[in-house]
Amino acid sequence: MFKLIKSSLALTVIFISLSSFANEDCSSVDFRTNFPLQIRNQKSLAWCFAHSSADNLQFAEKTPIQISAADIAINYGKSSSSKIINLFQRWTNQNSNGEDRPSEYGLAKFASQMIIDQGYCPESSFPSEDWIRVTPDGETSSVEIAVAAKEIYAIAAAIKNHRIDGLQQLPYFYQFKNINAELFYNLLAKTEKNKILDEIRKTACDPDRVPFKSKIGVSMKITLNGMLTKMNKSLTDGHALSVDVYSQIFSNIDNNKNKLTNLHTVMVYGRKYDVIRKQCLYLVKNSYSDDCTGYDPRLHCDKGYLWFPGSVLKKNMTSANFYN
Repeated sequence: MFKLIKSSLALTVIFISLSSFANEDCSSVDFRTNFPLQIRNQKSLAWCFAHSSADNLQFAEKTPIQISAADIAINYGKSSSSKIINLFQRWTNQNSNGEDRPSEYGLAKFASQMIIDQGYCPESSFPSEDWIRVTPDGETSSVEIAVAAKEIYAIAAAIKNHRIDGLQQLPYFYQFKNINAELFYNLLAKTEKNKILDEIRKTACDPDRVPFKSKIGVSMKITLNGMLTKMNKSLTDGHALSVDVYSQIFSNIDNNKNKLTNLHTVMVYGRKYDVIRKQCLYLVKNSYSDDCTGYDPRLHCDKGYLWFPGSVLKKNMTSANFYN
C-alpha cells in the first residue's frame, strides 16, 4: 500500500511538472533546422543592433539572401535617435570620442523600420565585416570597416585639400560590387565628410536593393513584466525576435553589474526545456563570430549560438523587439 501511495505521489509530481512545463510553453523550437543563418562578426564597431535587425528581417522575409547589416547601420546613423545615442555614448565612454568612425549604437526597432521602407541590400553588395582595399597595382586586402572608414575620411580630406589631385594619385580605393576606382574617387571628391559613408552605402546598394515582399511589423517592449511569456508566444508562433541585454553575462552569467554602456542586442532563435535547471533555455545568435572563446561555459556555445537560461535573460534584459 505504501509503495502504491508513493508511486501515486511520484506520478502526481511528474504530472504537475509537465503541466507547469506546458503552461510555460517551453516546447523545443530551433529555427536553425529549417532556416540556418550565417554568423557574422561586428568586430570593433557597436553595430550589434544592425546585425540583429538584418538577421531578423532575413528570417521574417524568408529570403536566402543575406541582408547587409552595414547598410542598416549607416542608414540608421542619419536618424535623430542615432545622434542622441551617440552623443550619450561620448559622454559615458572616455575611450571613444566618435571621431572618424561610423555612427555606432542603436535601437533595432527603428533601424529595422527605416530599412523596411527602402528594401534590403544584399551582403554581397555591401559587406558588414570587412571592406576590400585595392592598390594601384591591383593588390587587394580585407580591412575592418572601422579602419576602412578612417582611411576613407583621410583620402577625402586629401582630395579636398588637393594633396591628391586626380584618380591616378589615389594610394588605394575601396571596391564594392557597384563601385570602381573612378566612382570611388568622384564620390569622395563631391561629398561632404558627414555624408560620405551614406553616399557609398547608397551607391553600392541601390542598384541591387530588393523590396520586402512581406509586410513586416516591428514592435518594441520595454516593460519587463511578462517578457518571457511574450517571448515564448513569439517563438511558438514561428517568429524570431531580438533582446537588449547587458553584455557582461556572456563571460559570466552570474555577473549582475549592469551598466548602460554594456548594452548589447542579440537575436533569439529558439528555445528548449532544461530538465536539470527546470526552466527554458533560449537560443541566442550573437554577432561576435563563430568563435566560442571567452564565453561562460555554462552557455554551451555552438559556433556563435548560445543557450541562455531564461532566469539570466530576465535579470539582464532591458527590452525586446518582435518581428511579425
